[in-house]
Amino acid sequence: MTGSTANDGLRALFVSCTLEPSPGLSHTEGLMRVATEIMRINGVLIDEIRAVDHDIAPGVYPDMREHGFQTTRGRSCSGASWRPTSS
Repeated sequence: MTGSTANDGLRALFVSCTLEPSPGLSHTEGLMRVATEIMRINGVLIDEIRAVDHDIAPGVYPDMREHGFQTTRGRSCSGASWRPTSS
């Protein structure tokens, strides 16, 4: 990382919409790597998720169950959650 403080505290979330589940090779993530490395070099903290690995419900409310939504897998959805993969 550079010594610059211009991006201190700045975070970016990259969502890979590849169709290949982990740990399979993802060409999408290969392309994303170019952008994430540029940001990391400039002090930005990067978080990445692979959407296909998560049960992400469509919707605009925090708990879609209150609006009659159930996932196709039979599990209730209360929104997507993610955790940072790097710091």
